[in-house]
Amino acid sequence: MKKIYKMQNLDCANCAAKMEAAIGKIDGVESCSISFMAQKMTLEADESKLDEILTAAQNAVKKVNAILARYEAENQRIKSTASLSIPENNSWQNESSLASVYLAAAKAISE
Repeated sequence: MKKIYKMQNLDCANCAAKMEAAIGKIDGVESCSISFMAQKMTLEADESKLDEILTAAQNAVKKVNAILARYEAENQRIKSTASLSIPENNSWQNESSLASVYLAAAKAISE
């Protein structure tokens, strides 16, 4: 059975993709498509398991939101603690430490 559901407060296309992938893995789900722009989820699933699937889908959305909230908090922490000082003579004598800052920021963003 195919049903369309209205999504609320979906403000990130990447979030929608992660939710779509998580819901698509639920037993009984034949297909799931979430449109960030339309704020809708199209779900094709086994009608006899629909209540269980919707409960599992809500849990999947909460889990994705929790993961993204932790990522956002960590990203803000890194931004607030990162500092870059430029030597008075504007020469970069310790380029490896600058590279380390960039690598740390890139690693935090990719996680």
